[in-house]
Amino acid sequence: MSAEQFEAFLGKMRSDPSLMKRLKETSSHDEVASVAKEHGFEFSAEISKRTREKELALLSEEELEDISGGGYFCRLYTKKTGGC
Repeated sequence: MSAEQFEAFLGKMRSDPSLMKRLKETSSHDEVASVAKEHGFEFSAEISKRTREKELALLSEEELEDISGGGYFCRLYTKKTGGC
């Protein structure tokens, strides 16, 4: 349940379009952690939540508006605007 596992999972997500698509459909940190576990990564929903909160604090108003429609995980962690 480590931050290192979370970072490794983000790396896999960035290189795997099918995983990114699946994460786009998540709506909770528990779902993110569950999908990660299916792919061999072990971290808590709390780690996902804390990391998300840190990332959100760095976003501009425009970026926050862009991710407000759901699918926050892949949009936030891939740094893409306009969706995944």
